[in-house]
Amino acid sequence: MFNIGFLLTFPLLAAVTSAYRVLALSTMLKAVSQKGEFKKRKRGGVKGLASLYFLMIAPLLLFLAVDRVFALGIVFGLIVSSGLSDLVYYMYVRYREAILGGRLYAFVELAEESGFYAWGLTLVKRA
Repeated sequence: MFNIGFLLTFPLLAAVTSAYRVLALSTMLKAVSQKGEFKKRKRGGVKGLASLYFLMIAPLLLFLAVDRVFALGIVFGLIVSSGLSDLVYYMYVRYREAILGGRLYAFVELAEESGFYAWGLTLVKRA
């Protein structure tokens, strides 16, 4: 059962999360190459915190719904696929930095009074 849970989650989630992150970075890099930086406004607060708590608790609730060994395989698949997608994303960022001839830096601008903050990406060329 462990193998089935792991083999169902690992390849699917690794492929989906890697593709999502690479495609999102590609769209950000288009804006960086045109304007010099990319900014996205986000809203902080309770909604973001609640979704974070749900993502942390959801795998643990899985143990109540399905067989424990199967759930353990799914959770292990989640952990391994997250690590693999981080590695793929890191390698893709380094590849694109080499093409662009600089380093990509992420930044966060402090929240406004309305509760929004800006997250962005900028390119610093090598001298």
